[in-house]
Amino acid sequence: MMGGYDTGWGNWVVMSVMMVGLWVLVAVAIVAVMRWPWGARDRTMVARTDNGSAPPVGHEVSPAARALLEQRFAAGDIDETEYRARLAAPMSRA
Repeated sequence: MMGGYDTGWGNWVVMSVMMVGLWVLVAVAIVAVMRWPWGARDRTMVARTDNGSAPPVGHEVSPAARALLEQRFAAGDIDETEYRARLAAPMSRA
């Protein structure tokens, strides 16, 4: 009756490979979305600790706060010790 519709194992193999490929793409997309915000934070890290090493992730000084500290330091409102202490303060709150 339906003699022309039997294609054998070929379609089953192709569809199986495509399903595995789809799930791999979904997994890669999920990992990329999960890593994106933290990767951006790592690239914008500007503050340093007293020993010169990079601070832990998520403890950076915002550019506005850094500019304000630089202004106060240049104007003589704060000395170098206080400038460095305030720059390191967000890192010590973790």
